[in-house]
Amino acid sequence: MVSGTAPFTDDLDALAAEAQQAWTHGQPLPSPCIRVCRIDAHTGWCEGCFRRLEEIGDWGSRGEAAKWAVWLQVERRRGNDGSR
Repeated sequence: MVSGTAPFTDDLDALAAEAQQAWTHGQPLPSPCIRVCRIDAHTGWCEGCFRRLEEIGDWGSRGEAAKWAVWLQVERRRGNDGSR
């Protein structure tokens, strides 16, 4: 994962690793929220967790598979999905 590009990147890296472990072991997934809540006007993503408003708003009502899909989107948006 890319670290050090912003002061809060390490926090999200740690949560992403925790999410991967939880998914692997069938445990509840943590939210990607790192309490840096600003929506980028250009992308529509939160600058802290890289989620869109609808992904943030319905996190609590999503099942684990849907939460994992959001985590995969977060990693794509961050460029940590192997596509770079």
